[in-house]
Amino acid sequence: MILTWVGVPGASIAAAVVSAGMAVGLALQVILDYFLTRPEIWTEKPPAVAVTGLNDSSVDLKAMAWVHNMDYGSQCGLKASMTEGIKKELDRNGISIPFPQMDLHIKKD
Repeated sequence: MILTWVGVPGASIAAAVVSAGMAVGLALQVILDYFLTRPEIWTEKPPAVAVTGLNDSSVDLKAMAWVHNMDYGSQCGLKASMTEGIKKELDRNGISIPFPQMDLHIKKD
């Protein structure tokens, strides 16, 4: 799911993680396509999505987009709306979010 959202004047960054077994290229494209449907995103400066890390059970992604300047209240609403939208698009495309888990193997002597 979306882990962080940082907004500075004109810029927004969203970070997401997807399960390591997922098609990373599809996840990148789904997020990019979703950004392009949002009227708040500047088309003059195209959004970008990239892989930023490889973990035991996840692939870390970062999505960057320029948005129109807005007040703090509007930024909070945009964050909530886009977080939900990205999650729904990932779900719709069968891309799962990893949840921490540990396998425990017990040996009997």
